[in-house]
Amino acid sequence: MKKSLVIALVLCGLALPAAAQRAKAEATFDEGKVSISYGAPNWKEEFAKAMESTDTWRLGNNDPTSVELTCGLQTDDGAIPAGAYRMAMQKSEKKKWDLVVYPGSGHFRAGMKCWRIHPAAELEAKSADKLAIRIEKKSLIVHFGPKAIAYPFQPIKMHEKVETDFAMYPVKISVMAIPASDKGFDNTYVGTAVCTIRGRELAPSITWDLHLTMNAQGAKLAFVNTRAKGLAQEKAGIERTMKRVKGRLEGANDKGKKRITDFLAGKEKELAQLKATEQMFSRFKANQSVTGKLADRETPASTLHFDHERPQGSIVLTFGCGGKNAAFDVNPQEFRMPRRRR
Repeated sequence: MKKSLVIALVLCGLALPAAAQRAKAEATFDEGKVSISYGAPNWKEEFAKAMESTDTWRLGNNDPTSVELTCGLQTDDGAIPAGAYRMAMQKSEKKKWDLVVYPGSGHFRAGMKCWRIHPAAELEAKSADKLAIRIEKKSLIVHFGPKAIAYPFQPIKMHEKVETDFAMYPVKISVMAIPASDKGFDNTYVGTAVCTIRGRELAPSITWDLHLTMNAQGAKLAFVNTRAKGLAQEKAGIERTMKRVKGRLEGANDKGKKRITDFLAGKEKELAQLKATEQMFSRFKANQSVTGKLADRETPASTLHFDHERPQGSIVLTFGCGGKNAAFDVNPQEFRMPRRRR
């Protein structure tokens, strides 16, 4: 198994109640609020060598570090919309620690869908006894032991969220007000459409990423569900972890057995959630594209404009860029998989 800093930091973290170990970093901008929750391990000198020999770090201990965004966020891989994400760190080809933001519930692994933020600078600071994450103005600072790294943290305003029905299920469409120009967009990630099932205990949901193409040649809106491919990997990862942790039950004292049992119960819930989500995904197409109609705008849009209307049987999503509008007539029923004949 690939060596990871997470093993060096908190092998015992599996047996700790995660809720009691969480620290927070929060900030409110004009564009929205950011809240980061993380486990804060104590610094030990042996971690310095471990950090040199590993390429990934979950940025804390116990549960994955989480970030809640009510605004969008600019990254080096493009903008990401408001939502719930996980955060980790990974070394770049230049051997610098990138900040990594990714969707899902598990720990970060190489190859997962993610967005990277390259470090802006390493800061001179006293050695930190514990991991500390803080947001100052529009910089996020990670301080652990002798290392203090600053990352640019640029929030983006979100348009008012659209709530409507989508193939008989409620859907929320979120779009970012990212910079726009007359050159338009080329398969640019601009937001999400999140569809949920009513009345289900686990409330599974399916998220499509919205990719907008809008230029002189025409307009296309692509709905892409990238997480569907990663579900099997996430399930397999949880199952491997559970198998490894179950091996520690034998030989553990009563207190240790209780902690391990509680940990396994939490993982069982995660596994059940993933299976319910997988079943939900099977009802819809993973990818769907809609062609749009271009028209002139009365006033140019310097940031991506977004509006919608709900005629009977469809949803019209309108995007504005520079001096043009693109209207997409979306039929929700076209996103459903055909019913299998019995």
